[in-house]
Amino acid sequence: MKKTCVFTHGGITLDLSRIKSLHIDTWSPNKKSHILRIELDTHYEYIKNPDNDE
Repeated sequence: MKKTCVFTHGGITLDLSRIKSLHIDTWSPNKKSHILRIELDTHYEYIKNPDNDE
């Protein structure tokens, strides 16, 4: 299992161990801000195999 590291900044709380990639979009309609898109790793780790309980 991955070690959990929780980070909070600007009102957003993230578990850094679940981040798969970060994307910064430099284009915005008002030209005064940028958009940070965070893609999370959605692969689940199991302690037991749910199919055969091993």
